[in-house]
Amino acid sequence: MSEKWLASGAEGEWRDLQEIGVFGELAVRAGFALAVERGFIRIRGERVSSQYVEQQMGVRGIRGAITVSEDTPDQIRGAAKELMEEILKRNGITNFDDVISAVFTTTQDLISAFPAEAARALGMNFVPLLCAQEIPVPGSMARCLRILLHVNTELSPRDIEHVYLRDAQRLRPDLKSAQ
Repeated sequence: MSEKWLASGAEGEWRDLQEIGVFGELAVRAGFALAVERGFIRIRGERVSSQYVEQQMGVRGIRGAITVSEDTPDQIRGAAKELMEEILKRNGITNFDDVISAVFTTTQDLISAFPAEAARALGMNFVPLLCAQEIPVPGSMARCLRILLHVNTELSPRDIEHVYLRDAQRLRPDLKSAQ
């Protein structure tokens, strides 16, 4: 979604953005553009005056995978936590409100714990989480946990950093982040 916000008018003036095709109101206070949309207040851009500020926000998927040495609850939860923390760190996600949902999968040899428990332990109490089992393709990697995280972000698809740790790096040797 691309939004263009016109920041013009006297300092402290509220301006109806419907006239430029965006619903909401704009205040220019102390040189910053504040937008109020459907009850949410967002600061858009840095110092603005009589110019357009463009904001790109989209839903992106972030993939990751990690392996464990054995099927124990501690190994599964620990690996899921390590992978989730690394995905969040590398992609600058600091607010769980930006996380739409997460899908966790495990290979058929990992059955002792739900990997989503690690996300709850990190504080993702209001994020929808789902655990599932991978298709048992012959010759596929054993003891592997995968995550697909859906997030609202300003990052472009090229800027998303997918994270593959331990033996799971072999799954995506084409990715710089898997090296």
